[in-house]
Amino acid sequence: MSAANTDPPGFGGNRSSEPPNEHRSTPPGANLRHAGVLDPASYDEWFAADGTVRPHQQKLHTFFTNAQARQIEGLQRAIRSRINEQEVSFNILGAPGGSNRPWQLDAVPWVWDTASWTALEKALQQRARLLSLIYEDLYGAQRLLKERVVPAELVLGHPELTRACFGWKPLGGHRLHVYAADVGRDEQGRLWVYSDRAAAPTGAGYALENRFVLGRALSGLFNDYGVERVRGFFDTLRRSVQELASANDTPRVVLLTSGSHDESSFEHAYLARYLGYELVEGGDLTVRDRVVYLKTLSGLRRVDVIFRRVHDAWCDPLTLRGDSLIGVPGLVEAAQANNVALANPLGVNVMESAAFKAYLPGAAQLLLGEPLLIDSVETHWCGDPQALGRVLERLTDFVIKPAFEDRRGDPTIVANLTKEERERLAQRIQATPSRYVAERWPSLSSLPVATKGNFGYGRVALRAFLTRDADDYRLMPGGLARVNAAPDGLFLSIGGSEASKDVWVPALAQGWGRVPLGMPDARVELRRGGLDLPSRLLDDIFWLGRYVERCDMTARLLRAAFERLGSEAGGDVDHALNAIVDALEALEIVKVAVGTRSVATFDALFTGAMMDAQYPSSLKSMCSRVHHMALTVRSRLSRDAWHVLRRLSRSLDGLHGEITPAAAIETLDEMLITLSAVGGSTLDNMVRGHAWVFLDMGRRLERGASILSLVRALLPAGATRLHMEALLEVADSLMTYRARYLSSLQVAPVVDLLLTDDTNPRSLLFQVNTVLGHVRQLPRLGDVVLSRAERKVIALQSSLLTADLALACAGDGAGLRALLEDASNLLWQCSEDITQTWFTHAVAAHPMAAPQWINEELEAT
Repeated sequence: MSAANTDPPGFGGNRSSEPPNEHRSTPPGANLRHAGVLDPASYDEWFAADGTVRPHQQKLHTFFTNAQARQIEGLQRAIRSRINEQEVSFNILGAPGGSNRPWQLDAVPWVWDTASWTALEKALQQRARLLSLIYEDLYGAQRLLKERVVPAELVLGHPELTRACFGWKPLGGHRLHVYAADVGRDEQGRLWVYSDRAAAPTGAGYALENRFVLGRALSGLFNDYGVERVRGFFDTLRRSVQELASANDTPRVVLLTSGSHDESSFEHAYLARYLGYELVEGGDLTVRDRVVYLKTLSGLRRVDVIFRRVHDAWCDPLTLRGDSLIGVPGLVEAAQANNVALANPLGVNVMESAAFKAYLPGAAQLLLGEPLLIDSVETHWCGDPQALGRVLERLTDFVIKPAFEDRRGDPTIVANLTKEERERLAQRIQATPSRYVAERWPSLSSLPVATKGNFGYGRVALRAFLTRDADDYRLMPGGLARVNAAPDGLFLSIGGSEASKDVWVPALAQGWGRVPLGMPDARVELRRGGLDLPSRLLDDIFWLGRYVERCDMTARLLRAAFERLGSEAGGDVDHALNAIVDALEALEIVKVAVGTRSVATFDALFTGAMMDAQYPSSLKSMCSRVHHMALTVRSRLSRDAWHVLRRLSRSLDGLHGEITPAAAIETLDEMLITLSAVGGSTLDNMVRGHAWVFLDMGRRLERGASILSLVRALLPAGATRLHMEALLEVADSLMTYRARYLSSLQVAPVVDLLLTDDTNPRSLLFQVNTVLGHVRQLPRLGDVVLSRAERKVIALQSSLLTADLALACAGDGAGLRALLEDASNLLWQCSEDITQTWFTHAVAAHPMAAPQWINEELEAT
C-alpha cells in the first residue's frame, strides 16, 4: 500500500469525486519546510540541515505533502471524535477551567529512526538501573552520603524522605518497577534528560490511547512503517508486577488511585481496565494484623500487590502525612512486614528531586563503575555554595525550580523577568538557597503540527517509559510526546498551545512488540459471580441505576407537561397541569412558592425543571450525575454501555436559548429512546453478576419510589379523566390500560395496574418482586437469618398482595393515601438497609426499649 494514497476513515474519501479546481490547488503540506517560524538554530526532526527530508520521515512527508486541506481537517475531526467519545481528559488541579480538560492529540506522529531509538533505550536502561541502586543505597548502606557523592542535606533534609524505609527490603528488592524520563533534543541533535519520574509516573495510559487513536486514523502509514506495538510493554509490566507476589500463582493486584479528582484519573481507570486490575481508592482497602484487604461484597479479600498511582507521602496517614484522606492507614506497616508488595516501593520520591540530577554522574561512577550514557540538562542545587555562586553570576541563563516541593505549576524562566523581579528572586534564593534548583534548558527540537487543515511547527519533548523485565528494563517502543516549550512534566498549565503526539518507532531488529503471545502456564480456577468487587464500586453502580431511572421518570413527566401546554386552556387541563406540578414537587425536581402558580408561568417552570442546573434534581442535573457516576465506574463498563451512557448524559446539550414546547418534546422523545438503549444494553450484554444486580436493583427501587410519588400527586381527591390519562401516560401504561378496560377510566383499575399488577413491568409490585429476587442473590449474614432488606421487601410485598384496592380507593381516598405512605416508608427503609448491609457494612443497632408499663408509670409521676 502506498503511503501517499492511504486515507483514514473519514479522511479524504473518493478522490475521483473531488472538484477539478481542488486538484489544482496547492496542498497545505507542500510547503512543510516553511510551515512555521522557529529558532533556526533548533534541531529540525523533519528536515536535515541541507533541506532534504530525513529518511525515516520520508513516507510521512509524502503523505502530508499530497494531502488536501479538507483531508487534513477530516483526519483532525476523526481524532477529536475518538477523544470525545472516550472523554479522554487531564485535570489541572487548582486552576480555573482545569477540571476534565479535553486531551489534545496532534495528527502528525513523531517518527524516530531505529538507531537513535536503540541508543536511547540503552541509555535509559542504564539510568533506570542506576536509580534502582541509588534507592537501595539511600535506605541501606548510604555510600553516596558517606563518600560525599551526594550532599547529606539534600537527602536527609528532603521532606518526603521515608524514614520507615531505612533498613527495609521490600518484596522484589529495592528496585524500581516503573520509571519514566522526560527527554528532549538540543540544537545539535543531542538527547538530554530533563527530569526523572520514579514514584507514580503519569502518561503511559495516555500514550496507549494515542496509539489506538492515531494507529486507526493512519492505519495505512502505520503498517507501511511497521511500527512497533506497545502492547508488549504492558504485557511485561503486568508480568513484572505480578511476580512481586511470587508465593501466589494468581495474586490479587489492585491499582490504587486518589479518585476522580486526580490529575490523571482517566488514565488510572484506563490502565486498570487494560491491565485487568481492580481500581480502588484508599477507603476500599483496610489493614488488619499488618495485612492489606479489599472490602468486597462478600467480605475482606487479601491484596497481594498494590500498583500505586498515589504519591509517597499520601499513602498512609498513620506513618506519613496525617492529613491524607486518600491513603490506607497501616499500609507502611503491612509493607514492612512484607505482607504486600508495592509498585513502586515507598520512598522513591526522593530521587524525583530536581536537584538530584546534578549528582547522578558521580553516583554512576560509584555504583555502576561507568559514566552516564545520557546526561541530564545542566543542573545546580543552590544549597551547594559553589553552585549558588555560579547561578547568581549568570542568573538569566537558568530556569529556577523548587528543590523539594510539589512540581505543579510553571517553573520560573529568569530571562522573562524584569530587572526588579530578578533582583527579588535572587534575594529569595540567597535567603534559603537549599530550596532552589537552577537548570539550563537547551532549545527543544521542532516538528510539524497540524493546525486547522494546515501545518505549523512546534517544539517537542518525549516522556519515555520503562518497566522492569527480570534483571533489566524494557523501554516502551513509543511514548508520550508533547508539543510544548516546557519539557518538564506533562500539561501543567492552562495555555491552549499544548498537545500530545504519538511516537512511532519503525520495526526493530528483534521487535518484542510483534512476538505472538503464548498461553499462561498457571491454571486458573473457573469462577462465577462478582463477589470480589469493592463495596464502593457496587455502591456507585447502584446509584448509577437510580440516577438513570430518575432521568427516565423526569423525562416522561416533563414530556406529559409540555404536551399539555398546547391543549385548550381552562377546565380539566389546568387541573392536570397543576397535578403534574405537584408530581414535580413530590419528586423534588422543583419547588414552587405558595400563591405563584398559574398556567402562564408553567412554561418557564417546566423549562427550568428540564434545563436549569441550579435545580439539584432537574433533568439537566440528573444527566450530570449519570455522567459523573459513569466516569466513576468506567473501569467496569463495556464499550457499548459507556457510549450509550455518554449519549444519555449529553441528551440536552443541543438545546440553547429560548426553548419551545415542540423542541422540548422532540428532545425528550430522543432522550427516552436513549434510555431504552441503556436498559437494552444492560439487559442483553451485562453478565448477571453482582454489578448487574445492584445496577438493576437501583433502577427498580427508584422506579417504585417514583410510581408511589406519581400516584399520590396525579390522583388527588376528585381526580378527573385527564388526571388518570396523564398518570398512565407518564407510567408508560396507557396502552395496556386501554387494551384491558377500553375507554373506561376509573381510579381502582388504574391503581391496580400501577401498584399491584405483577405482570406490568412498570408496576410497584413488579419492582418489589424483582428487588426481592435480587436481594436473595446477595450474601446473607447466615444460612437461615434473613437480611434486614429482605424482611422489608417481604413486608412490602405482603402489603401489596393483601391490599383491598376497591376499599382503599373508595370515598375520599384516605385508605389509598395510607397504603401509599406505608409502601413509601418500607421502600426507603429497604434502600437504607441495602446501603448499610452491603456498602457500609453497618451492623443494625438493637436498642433496649422499656416495657410499656414502665413508660406509663413514668408518665404518671
